[in-house]
Amino acid sequence: MKRALIFILLISAVTSAKAQFFGNPTVSAYISVGSVDIIINNSLVGNDVSFNGKAYLATGVSLAYPLSKRFDLVTGLKYSGSFYNYTYIDLYGDEANSTTPIKVNLISIPVTLKYKLSFMYFTAGVELDQQFNSSNSLIEDQSGIGINLSLGKEFKVSDKFTFYLAPEFTMHNVIGFNNQNDKELATLIGIRAGVNLNSLFR
Repeated sequence: MKRALIFILLISAVTSAKAQFFGNPTVSAYISVGSVDIIINNSLVGNDVSFNGKAYLATGVSLAYPLSKRFDLVTGLKYSGSFYNYTYIDLYGDEANSTTPIKVNLISIPVTLKYKLSFMYFTAGVELDQQFNSSNSLIEDQSGIGINLSLGKEFKVSDKFTFYLAPEFTMHNVIGFNNQNDKELATLIGIRAGVNLNSLFR
């Protein structure tokens, strides 16, 4: 209930503020690929399980609402899946490797501020994450509030379309919904590629 309420309040806040934005929103569709790892709180050092991130894939849609010439408020919906191998101590006291990777699925609502320069842009903000349907009993639930940073470049294709590339950094579970004292933070570094539809709302 608490999580659903946070999602509803966040969507309502963005929707109700729409009237204060300047200009028409830009719609974007994108994919992200990269590497993933788990940052473990010091109090968990010595655990019998250690993780080795493999890769992640994300896809989503976003709306960028212009606040001024330089700033946009960006929100949307994103799905991501990340994969991890792990090692553990078996019944004989030997180190063993997993045969099947762990998969963690998240549905996220990013809310970021985009600062635009003539030759590039920078974004920073938060993500509201909900984990679901994950083959995971070892990694802490990543549902919570995370952070996202990116640095990108747009390439004009036509008056209606622009293509962009953006290296990005994401950390999940910075503020977890489950209030664990010992944190396991999924950390992703990769690149996002997307297309902006500049005239959809004109």
